[in-house]
Amino acid sequence: MPDNSISISGNATGNIIQSSTVKGNVSAAINELPASNDPEKPGVKELLIQLKTAIETEPSLDDKNKIKALKQVEALAKAAEIPQEGEKKEQADNALTMLKGIFSSLHTGATLFLAWNKLSPMLSQLFGLE
Repeated sequence: MPDNSISISGNATGNIIQSSTVKGNVSAAINELPASNDPEKPGVKELLIQLKTAIETEPSLDDKNKIKALKQVEALAKAAEIPQEGEKKEQADNALTMLKGIFSSLHTGATLFLAWNKLSPMLSQLFGLE
């Protein structure tokens, strides 16, 4: 009798592990940041938490792009810790540009697209990139 079994190979488990690792790294980087002193005005920590949540919960963004986006959120969190203004701006600008590219394929009604349009100007302002 012929063998009709189908062999499926891939890295679904690898993607889950990588995704969990990236999520943990992003959370750790964000948690290093100080909270905003003004409850009426969110700081970089609060904005990055909102962005991280929007990325993780966006159903129209595939896992590969979620991982890419989360790595950029981590880069933003690390940029916020850099004392040199020029270096901080460059790292933040690069991360924001990458995020813009990743999110460009989202439809305009996507929750993440709407969150990005709200959060990106605030993040740009906080990093002095206006």
